[in-house]
Amino acid sequence: RLTMNLVEAGNGPAVLLLHGLGWDHSLWNPTVEQFSPQYRMIAADTRGHGATDKPDGPYDMEMFARDY
Repeated sequence: RLTMNLVEAGNGPAVLLLHGLGWDHSLWNPTVEQFSPQYRMIAADTRGHGATDKPDGPYDMEMFARDY
């Protein structure tokens, strides 16, 4: 089981924000702040990044997709 770090703000239709390789959810802080008055913004740290679990790899795109 993988424990993932998520940051949520706002109300309304949900928007899921995923960062690229080597980043974490903080990449999206300005976007979350700008759009949270109208949307439920969800920014996640993907496997091996930020505060999400870092199990042994290797990782691949299919694995990242299954995590959500």
